[in-house]
Amino acid sequence: MNAIRDFVTYHCGLVASGKMFEDLLARILGANLRFFDSTPVGRLTNRFSKDIGSLDDEISYQFNFFFSLVFNAVTVILVICVITPSFILFSVLIAAAYYAIGTFYLTLSRDLKRFSSIAKSPIYQHFTETLTGITTIRAYGDERRFLVQNLNYIDASNRPYFYTWVCNRWLAFRSDVLGSSIVSLAAALCLVYVGKIDAGLAGISLSFAAKFNDCAIWILRTYAEVEMGMNSVERIKEYIETPPLEPPAEVPENEPAPSWPEHGAIEVSNLALRYAPTLPRVIEDVSFEVKAGEKVGVVGRTGAGKSTIISSFFRFVDPDAGFIKIDGIDICSIGLRRLRQSLNIIPQDPTLFTGSIRTNLDMFDEYADLQLFEALRRVDLITAEDYQLLIDSNGKLEQDLENAENPNKFLNIH
Repeated sequence: MNAIRDFVTYHCGLVASGKMFEDLLARILGANLRFFDSTPVGRLTNRFSKDIGSLDDEISYQFNFFFSLVFNAVTVILVICVITPSFILFSVLIAAAYYAIGTFYLTLSRDLKRFSSIAKSPIYQHFTETLTGITTIRAYGDERRFLVQNLNYIDASNRPYFYTWVCNRWLAFRSDVLGSSIVSLAAALCLVYVGKIDAGLAGISLSFAAKFNDCAIWILRTYAEVEMGMNSVERIKEYIETPPLEPPAEVPENEPAPSWPEHGAIEVSNLALRYAPTLPRVIEDVSFEVKAGEKVGVVGRTGAGKSTIISSFFRFVDPDAGFIKIDGIDICSIGLRRLRQSLNIIPQDPTLFTGSIRTNLDMFDEYADLQLFEALRRVDLITAEDYQLLIDSNGKLEQDLENAENPNKFLNIH
C-alpha cells in the first residue's frame, strides 16, 4: 500500500508540475515585448528555477509525508482512546491547542516564504547584469562594488530563511510542551484505570502517547511546508494568467498569397505608436510611401523613433492609430507568423544560435544547399572559387536549385 501511495502521489505531482511548466513556458514565449521590458530577467529566472523546482521536488514529497503522519497520529489517538476512553474528552482540547499553535505558525511562515521567494530574484537579476557588463566593470576596475552588492543581496535573501527557522524552533518548543502534557495525561489516566486495564495495555498507551509528540510536530511542519510550497504554485499561476499575449500567430481568413510580398511597396498613413496603453505616444501622425525597388534611409537623433518605426513593421509595437500596408495588405490583418517570416531584418549585434551553419541560415529547413551557398557567395562569406567547388560537389550547374540534394558538410559545421 505504501508503494502504491508513493507512486500515485509522485506521479500526479510530476504530471501537474509538467503541465504548469508547459503552460508557463507557452505564456512567457507568447507574451508581448512590453512584458519583457517591464519585467526583470531575475524574476523569470526565479520562476523557471526555484519555483518549478519546488513543484518537482518539495510539494509531492511533503504532501505524501503529511498524509502518512496524519494516519499515524489518528492511529495513536484511537489506540489511547480504546485503552482509556476518557482520553476522548481531552483529545478535543489538545486538538484545539495544536490548531491555535499551527495557525500562529502558518500565518508568519507563509509570509516569510513569500519574502524568501521574492528576495531571490534580485540575486539572479544582479548576477545576470554583472555578467553582461563584465567587460566594462573590469575596464573601470569596479569589481569590488559589484561583489559587495551581490553579497548584500545574498544577505537579504538569507534573512527570511533565518527567521523561518526561528519560527520552527518556536513551534518545536510549544509542540514539545503539548506532547509532554499528552504523555502525562495518558499516564494519569492509566492510574485512574488501575484494575480495569492490565500492565501491557498501560505500557502500549504510554508508548503510543510518547510517539504522538513526534507525529504532531511533523504534521504541523509538513502542512506548513505544503502550504508554503503552494506559494510557488501561486507565483507560477500569476505568470500563467497575467502577461498580455501577442496577437494571434495565424489568421486563416486573411492569409496572404504565398508569394507575398512580391514588390515590397510600403504605405504608412497617419501612424501613431505607443509602448503601452497608459504611456504617451512616441510616434505621432507619420505618413510616407516607399515604392517597389526603392532604398530608403531613416535618419534622426538618438531617441527620435527610428527603431520604433522598424519594430512596428514586425508588430512588436502595434499601431495606436493609422496603418501600415505592404503591397496593399494591412499588416495588422494577417497573422504574426506569416508577417515575420516574410520580412527580414539585419540587427546591429549579430546573434548566432547553437547548432550548425545550416540551422542558423535556414532554421525552418526551407531552402536547398545550393541556395544557401549562393546567399553566402553574395555576401562574400565564401569566394567564387569555393562556390564553384561547392556546386561541383553537389551536382551540375543546370540542376534545379530547389531540388538540390546531397547536403555539403560545410553547412553542417557547428
